[in-house]
Amino acid sequence: MLTLSIPLGSGPRTPSLTSNYTRQRDQQSLQSSLSGSLGEDNQYRYGAFFNGARHNHSGTKTSVGGNVSWSAPWASLGGSYSTASGYNQYGANLSGGVVAYQGGVVLAPMLGETSAIVEADHAGGARVSSYSGVRLNGSGKAVVPWLSPYRQNSVEIDPRGLSRDVELKFTSQNVAPTAGAVALLRYETETGHTFLIQSVDNHGKPLPFGATVLEQQQRVVGYIAQAGQGLLRTTTEQGILTVKWGETPAERCQFSYRIPAASGAGEFDYPRLNVACQ
Repeated sequence: MLTLSIPLGSGPRTPSLTSNYTRQRDQQSLQSSLSGSLGEDNQYRYGAFFNGARHNHSGTKTSVGGNVSWSAPWASLGGSYSTASGYNQYGANLSGGVVAYQGGVVLAPMLGETSAIVEADHAGGARVSSYSGVRLNGSGKAVVPWLSPYRQNSVEIDPRGLSRDVELKFTSQNVAPTAGAVALLRYETETGHTFLIQSVDNHGKPLPFGATVLEQQQRVVGYIAQAGQGLLRTTTEQGILTVKWGETPAERCQFSYRIPAASGAGEFDYPRLNVACQ
């Protein structure tokens, strides 16, 4: 008997080929299988196989087949096919879970005995990083399918991939549920229009480091960083902002803004404005 297992490449999602050859007194057989996965969360899986056997008295028999599966945010789907002399076989499967509560109905690809519902408004598409393949749906909800009862479980939302106009106030929570419980975890979010400014005062000098930027309702929308730069998030696309770095009238100024369209060069390409604060 000879068995070989060979990775067909060097990447993190490299498929693997496994072959097994067996020879006996009156027969010999070869079994080979190929399997791998695709997708950022390895949500797509595939496999194929070939089986061949040769008997001295009954001749050669072969069978081939394959399967694919997809762990979608709302269900797990799969299909398979195999064929051999005299038969063809097809298969399909669909599985998942449904959780209904006062906030609505949430679908999940699987559901354990102890689980949690995650809510984060406007954060659809964000990944629950501590549980592979779990993402928030378009309503900003997801089911964490399994938790350890009577223990601290950390549930963390990965903000990568979120719209630049959505901010998570915190990204992680701990919960220690009882057995069979469905915990509810709410994550506060803030939405607005995000843009970068390069600011100067009346004399052309950068505004003071650490100065606070406020909307007309005295709501803080950001701070001035090095060299007069600032990343701001406002509730409107245009208006007037106040910059304050002290308590006297001489330690504040205002500028008007109108957010331009982003260039679309990348995920972190924020709209940019050059402003003169007076």
